[in-house]
Amino acid sequence: MADAKRPTVLVSSYYFPMPTNPARWFHTAAPMAYCDSVRLAGGFPLVAPPLDDDEEAREALARADAVLLVGGPDIDPRSYGQEPHPEIKLLHRRRNDSDLRLARVAARSGKPTLGICGGMQALNVALGGTLHQHIPDVPGLCGADDHSLRIPDDNHHRVRIDPACRLARAMGVTAVEGGGWKVEGAEDDACASSPPHPSAIDLPPSTAVGPTSTLHPPPSTVSVNSAHHQAIDRLAAGLRAVAWSEAGLIEAVEGPADGPFLVATQWHPERLAMTPTGEDRGGRPTAGRADQLGIFRALVEAARESKT
Repeated sequence: MADAKRPTVLVSSYYFPMPTNPARWFHTAAPMAYCDSVRLAGGFPLVAPPLDDDEEAREALARADAVLLVGGPDIDPRSYGQEPHPEIKLLHRRRNDSDLRLARVAARSGKPTLGICGGMQALNVALGGTLHQHIPDVPGLCGADDHSLRIPDDNHHRVRIDPACRLARAMGVTAVEGGGWKVEGAEDDACASSPPHPSAIDLPPSTAVGPTSTLHPPPSTVSVNSAHHQAIDRLAAGLRAVAWSEAGLIEAVEGPADGPFLVATQWHPERLAMTPTGEDRGGRPTAGRADQLGIFRALVEAARESKT
């Protein structure tokens, strides 16, 4: 008989100095949007502090049913053999090493894993890939889209999603009469059919579509948010690109189609999956966009299945 308890999702955390005594004391915390999205999807979030060695990471994974790798500042480029760009804002070394360690151990363990923004980048680097350190410096990669952080709300743009991938199924991307696609539960302006995706030859090397990502019929386009200045450059072995910006920037990756749940997005579905309440927007949230909440539901469902 399956355990009736909610699946536990281990959530990686921020790590930063305490304002009252930054020379001595540090906080560890995770933005509530991640935790609330997990809860709305039927899971129980468990925030982990930095994990200082592989044994500790494996112990943390043994206590959880799934992993959520959250975003944050920039991974140290020396982690993938490069010197830092002047625009880099580095993670604290302890968190940098912990994020890469947790991503690597989680991926190798087969534990259901979701990476978001910096979490996707950590997953790629942990498995041997590299990053564009500052995408405005890469000609044509941003196109007409502004991917940078905007306060108080994110920038928004459209991405193309391989409709045959696991992410598309989680978001409710389905075929419609006439050869197009729709996203179940999304607002009319959140999704639309797009022209066929360019062939691998037409894409930059970092975004080439592999043989497991052949797109037919054409992919769906979905409105997402952005808050980043870095992106995947060389894709790690074992990952495949499944979503792209209009200019060809990799917006989502997955592990092998027949393997454990391993999905990551460059955008922030947690900010779209829930709707803040209260005068200060800090009250208990309600469900937001169904397609984005579906990503968390897929993670929780994969965690539930792994428990049986």
